[in-house]
Amino acid sequence: MAKSNALLPYLKALCEDMRLKVIHMLLKREMCVCEIMEELKLSQPAVSHHMKILKQAGLISDRKECIMDIKRKEQRCRSPETDTGTLPHNFIRGK
Repeated sequence: MAKSNALLPYLKALCEDMRLKVIHMLLKREMCVCEIMEELKLSQPAVSHHMKILKQAGLISDRKECIMDIKRKEQRCRSPETDTGTLPHNFIRGK
């Protein structure tokens, strides 16, 4: 039962179709919020709401670059090219 409870934050975050689309997009490449807005035809508050839920679940991370807020899919495993000895890695290009 404890293992299934550990999955709840992930499942809740991914039960919304738009958040699944965002994860799919971020698996391909890092994107800024404005690119996600354009691709999904959503307002900035709507995209920010989805990003907040995905970030709280540990599924994405972000970084500030000038005035752009860049989003990435969170990496959950080590790979030779991104291994820094700590997990999870904050900034990756996808799995």
